[in-house]
Amino acid sequence: MKIFVNTDKYIDVIKEAISDTTAEWGEGGLYVEAIPCDCEKSLKIDSDGKKAVVHYSSLTALLRSIGILISEGEVPFKKEEKLRFNQLGNMVDCSRNAVITLDTFKKLIRMCSLMGHNCFMLYTEDTYEIPSEPYFGHMRGRYSQNELREMDAYAEKFGIELIPCIQTLAHLECMFSWPALQKYRDIDNILNDASLMAIRSNNDG
Repeated sequence: MKIFVNTDKYIDVIKEAISDTTAEWGEGGLYVEAIPCDCEKSLKIDSDGKKAVVHYSSLTALLRSIGILISEGEVPFKKEEKLRFNQLGNMVDCSRNAVITLDTFKKLIRMCSLMGHNCFMLYTEDTYEIPSEPYFGHMRGRYSQNELREMDAYAEKFGIELIPCIQTLAHLECMFSWPALQKYRDIDNILNDASLMAIRSNNDG
């Protein structure tokens, strides 16, 4: 199906968001009249199959509406939703030798935006860069600081907050496989009390 949304503000974002779907951007299909409203955390869709009127409270609601319209296709329907939670999203485990690439991350962000998600969490035990500790995340597909900045900026473009989730105490078996990092061990896979302060001090300096 073809879809055209009459908003100058979000055209580029919508085009990118639907790039992985069966929908194509262009006239001659479903025409969408997008109207911002003061209604808090809500959306309203009224479609006759050829033209749809969407009232949306945020970019998140608008992209969710586009996702619904693509799913329903060119059939008449009405729908109204109100977000029940301040945060809606998912968490991707990037600590089990399956760190997602930037391209995969961006595809997931586009897909999540059409589902109305407004946050995205990365579970990273030791898969991010600490400049003062070259063995932290070594050979684990860790993200560089520049990559994380790029990911954050990309998610924000779709109204999604990127939330890195890190371990500050335990679950660091892979980190402790390197002799150079034994100085931070308390017992088993657990950091000692001085570890975080030492790492912070080294990177602040």
